[in-house]
Amino acid sequence: MRHLKIIATLVLLWATAAWADIQVGDKPTLSFTSIAGQKINLSDFRGKIVLVDFWATFNTQSLQNAPHMVQIYNSYKDKGLQMLGINLDESADAAAQGAKNLGFVWPQECDGYMWKSPYPSAWGVNALPQAFIIGPEGALLWMGNSSDVDKPLADAFKQHSPQALDPKFLAEAAAALKQIDDAIAANNPDQAIALLAQFPAAALQDDKIAAHVHDQQQSLQDGAASIIAGIDALANAKQYNQAADKLNLIIKGLAGTPAADQAKNRLHDLMNDPDAQVALQKDQRARTAADWLGEAEHSQMAGDDMGAYKRFKQILSTYPEAPAAGSAQQAVSVYEQDPTFVQKVKDARLAAKANAALGLADSYRRSGRADLARKKYQNVVDEFPGTPFADTARKAIADLDAAGGN
Repeated sequence: MRHLKIIATLVLLWATAAWADIQVGDKPTLSFTSIAGQKINLSDFRGKIVLVDFWATFNTQSLQNAPHMVQIYNSYKDKGLQMLGINLDESADAAAQGAKNLGFVWPQECDGYMWKSPYPSAWGVNALPQAFIIGPEGALLWMGNSSDVDKPLADAFKQHSPQALDPKFLAEAAAALKQIDDAIAANNPDQAIALLAQFPAAALQDDKIAAHVHDQQQSLQDGAASIIAGIDALANAKQYNQAADKLNLIIKGLAGTPAADQAKNRLHDLMNDPDAQVALQKDQRARTAADWLGEAEHSQMAGDDMGAYKRFKQILSTYPEAPAAGSAQQAVSVYEQDPTFVQKVKDARLAAKANAALGLADSYRRSGRADLARKKYQNVVDEFPGTPFADTARKAIADLDAAGGN
């Protein structure tokens, strides 16, 4: 199952694990295959308010807070809220059972690596439960302990109202549906399924479009079965990448159908072949590194040198063997020859670390744990002397003292 997750999931995370610097106002990127097989991309929920919840069944506070999270979901699901769970259990099976027992019906990710997973480090999560509120434009509005989420979430709905689907977007979705219909009429299931795999999930919020897609998926069941039947020939010819690509398109394009379940099972079987495992993992790593390189170069052209530098560095640390690493190394070398830029990087790291500590202290204060808050604020004063962060921490301690916090 872990090998399957490595191949089937493309993880795009905005921050590096070393910096853990997602801050309010940033636009984080998140993409995963849920434990139920859904392809989830944060960008698909633009126009909605998204609540990303980090939790685990081994964490007592996560379990205590679970009924409240269900209540939040039921209260806001019809008002434009999308919830996503990042579970840190030791297996997807444990996460799935835990989610079922707790009534978590929203998509859940679990790669089985627990605290070694890239998600908590990249999102700056060092304690559970932790929640992030993403606004309709994709910007982070709030982060903190999920037990403190009520007021920030209510404020988010007041100040950042979820948006109706844009008419232009709906027209583009309708045009995409026409292309899929044409491919089905031409008896070209490969093309139709590939187009469905690229279809924007956000458009499924429209009931008519969702019904149309459902009908298309049902009409492609036989075509998908024929594609799956041809996987053996590709595997025997050691064309593992092509075989996996076809299966992944079916899993994504026909999600929730019997054909998608068949494709998942066949992909699992394929991954039991040691040669296929090596070939597919190498190919997937190279593809992801190439995607990240494209993102970095795009940021660079847009004038976002800090964002570009972070992504180049992430390629080097995560995929040093990939072809894209050569270009990333060249770009990093150029940046690091500029003393002014190097100082900006150091300042950014310092700010990220200080803001993370202040955020944790603020969470303690809001939850009534004044002693822990005061200790964390004092840590900021001691660790970052002579900075605005220390000034902020001193003021917070003074406010606690004035309020009689213990």
